[in-house]
Amino acid sequence: MIYLKKVFILLFLILFPFSVNALENINLNSTNYVVYDKTDSKIILEKSKEEIKSIASLTKIMSVIVAIENIDNYNEKVTITQEMLDTVPYNAYKVGLNVNDSVTIKDLLYATLLESGADSVNSLAVHTSGSISNFVLMMNNKAKELELYNTSFENPIGMDDENNYSSAEDLLKLLNYSLNNDLFREIFESNTYKLSNDIEVVDTVVTMGNKLGVSTKRIIGNKTGFTGDAGLTIAFNFISHNHEYYAVVLNCPIEELKDFKHVRDALTIIDYVDNNYKYKRIVEKNSIYKSINVINSIFKKYDVINNNEVIKLVPIDYDDNYKIVDTLPTSISNKLKKGDLLGKISYYYKDDLIYEESIFLEINSNSIIRTFINQHLIFIILEVILIGYIIYILRLIFSK
Repeated sequence: MIYLKKVFILLFLILFPFSVNALENINLNSTNYVVYDKTDSKIILEKSKEEIKSIASLTKIMSVIVAIENIDNYNEKVTITQEMLDTVPYNAYKVGLNVNDSVTIKDLLYATLLESGADSVNSLAVHTSGSISNFVLMMNNKAKELELYNTSFENPIGMDDENNYSSAEDLLKLLNYSLNNDLFREIFESNTYKLSNDIEVVDTVVTMGNKLGVSTKRIIGNKTGFTGDAGLTIAFNFISHNHEYYAVVLNCPIEELKDFKHVRDALTIIDYVDNNYKYKRIVEKNSIYKSINVINSIFKKYDVINNNEVIKLVPIDYDDNYKIVDTLPTSISNKLKKGDLLGKISYYYKDDLIYEESIFLEINSNSIIRTFINQHLIFIILEVILIGYIIYILRLIFSK
């Protein structure tokens, strides 16, 4: 009998499975990462985001935004000199600039962000400030201005150096700042660009995606990098559920360079957000949140009405992890006036505030009884008539 009971339970679970909403675990190759919902201004995923790490060519995010903010004419022509090229380490990646090439500032910006050219960024640095050391000083001053306390720069390229480092959190702040600049965003989100000397530069993620045989179209813009100390790194943005997200991934292993684990991590992050968030109606318009006692009034209750419909993007386990907190009083005086603040209603997912609304009295509390009468006048009249009729019948009965 016990055996048959177990079989029945098993069959029931197979035929009628329970729906359980639970966030998936995300498994990334990276040891440090942060994912930021730009639309709602909140971090949704992070691991060791404050840890200082070598960052490779993510350094060039700072190099480009510093150059953009210190140059007036982006179409200005720059002649590549031997001095510029002599500053480039032999083992750094180059886009192929040659002495006497004539290119624009904009060309150098594109070549730096899209294809991570060491020759383009050093040429940009020397032209902007006169020397690499001057330009690095400008980069570090910008880091202080942005309060990037776990960040230091020693070169514009991102070559390994004990004084060239940052954290996922600081790089997120830098990316958030830089993407507010229209030219930076335009370049960051481009796939290809042809320089004035006919060199075509291609976004590194597009190239890596083609080699992996995977689509990288969901990665809107990006900056990648790798060195021996930094491993593989990427900063990128994407759209999911009509929200924009920024993400920084640091210290992916280079066990097999052509496996491009940082790109795989980026795609995993996008899939995670796609599959683990949903839109939910947090507040239904015109619904009664609660009733409050009214002191010294025949009409004993005042209904607090939700005036707004609120639909939010929340994790799929929201229903199991939300709470509502309010500062509304348990009772109100009949002396309160329309427009007086009663309190606030706050909706939380775990400890994160999802939505908050201030509640104001919508009618003078001393006129609540009058409002009640106006709203229920017909019923009051009918009740009076009914009571009068009952009294009349009772008189007839007892008069006999």
